Amino acid sequence: MPTSDDVRRLAEQLMAELSPEQQRTFLGAIGADRSMALVENVLRVPEPVVGDAPTRMRGVRVRLDLVGAKPPVWRRLELPGDLTLDRLHVVIQAVMGWLDGHLHRFRTGSDPR
Repeated sequence: MPTSDDVRRLAEQLMAELSPEQQRTFLGAIGADRSMALVENVLRVPEPVVGDAPTRMRGVRVRLDLVGAKPPVWRRLELPGDLTLDRLHVVIQAVMGWLDGHLHRFRTGSDPR
C-alpha cells in the first residue's frame, strides 16, 4: 500500500508534467467529483511539531571515527546534552589531536547523509 509521501510524490510529478491549462482542467474535474479535499490533504505539507524542552539536561554518547585509517582510529565521548556545535568542534579538535586542519561531518545512526 503506498504511503501518503508516495502519493504526494506521484501527484507532484503528475502536476509538473501537465501544462497550466491541463492542471486547471484536471483539478476542476477532481473538484467536480468532490475529491478536491482528498487531493489538498495529500499535497499539504504538515507543520512540524516541536515538543516541550526537557526538564532535565541529558547527555549524549558520541563515537568519532577517522574514515580510512589503518588501523582504525576512533574515540568514544560522553558529552553534555546542551553542548553547542561550535563547542563540539573544539572538543573534536582536542580529542583527535587536530589543529583545525581536518574536515569532519556529523551524521546519526547508519544514515549516510
